[in-house]
Amino acid sequence: MMLLICRKRRNDGPEGAERNEKDAPFPDVWNFTIIRIDMNNNIVDYVDLENILLFLEDNYLNTLQKIFSRNDENSIFVNVKNRFLKMLDKKTAEYINEYENRQHAFVFFKRKGVSKSEFIIDIKGPYVPRCKGKLHSEDFIIEEIEGLINDDLLEIWIYTLNNPCLGRKNHRPCMYNLIKFSEKHPDLKMYIGFSKYYIFISKIDRFCKQAGKQITFDSRFCFTSNNFDSDSVETCKVHNEKGAETSAELLSTPREKIKERNENIDRIKSENDESVGLSVEEELNRYVVLTFLNDFQGRYSNLKFFHLPINQCLNSTNSDNWANLANEE
Repeated sequence: MMLLICRKRRNDGPEGAERNEKDAPFPDVWNFTIIRIDMNNNIVDYVDLENILLFLEDNYLNTLQKIFSRNDENSIFVNVKNRFLKMLDKKTAEYINEYENRQHAFVFFKRKGVSKSEFIIDIKGPYVPRCKGKLHSEDFIIEEIEGLINDDLLEIWIYTLNNPCLGRKNHRPCMYNLIKFSEKHPDLKMYIGFSKYYIFISKIDRFCKQAGKQITFDSRFCFTSNNFDSDSVETCKVHNEKGAETSAELLSTPREKIKERNENIDRIKSENDESVGLSVEEELNRYVVLTFLNDFQGRYSNLKFFHLPINQCLNSTNSDNWANLANEE
């Protein structure tokens, strides 16, 4: 277990009086979802942060445990992809693929049919962010779900273009809100699928640079200062092919050591076939999300997560086979 340093809503964990980002006091405060077991056996909580990058560094990067391989990822997520793909109708699949670069989400309600072997699938969406992204699609999903729960509802499936945010500015994160919602309805099965790994912002590399940081990968993730003078930046650019990330490193590290370090990085990346070809930014998102879900998955019997890249939805328009879901687990 990883140890951490430390729409209007109904009363579903996120209270109805929860503020919008524009109403939040200054300075901005980041909320980040954590796993922390208290005396009342509550598992999920969140922390208020003024420096979210420092939090990631202390709780994820400096305590980096492993580079997740594809086998590791498969062991973290439940194998329900085929069940979900059978629920996709042609219209929904086409929308997902057409707007693959635009954040949105769909909800699939699985209800009892006339007989025990029949099910009714009701698809709602797309849900999209509003107020220039200050309100996420999951905000509206929680409100929608609350009003549609009845005795005929067996399962709820959510598919979103990013995994629910782990961190959020001046607002409780979507990951926290959905988990708390599942706590309120322990008899209702929920499956949450996502196409991309997402921590708290789409352009995390740009966010880091604005904070005077850059992400590097030196056998593990780390943040380094980005406040170089122009000569240093030019020197780095010239000698980049030799593996030097900063001019100071170029001057202080023997060429053989640089070569050895880069060979080690290449070896680690080659062992992780899932992340080959990903940018450092994408690898960071993937690592943090997998680390959190690796610790969370299995703690709630009624809530499961699965990863389904957008390209796997391309040929999934089997709207006539919903009844087959009764034969799959």
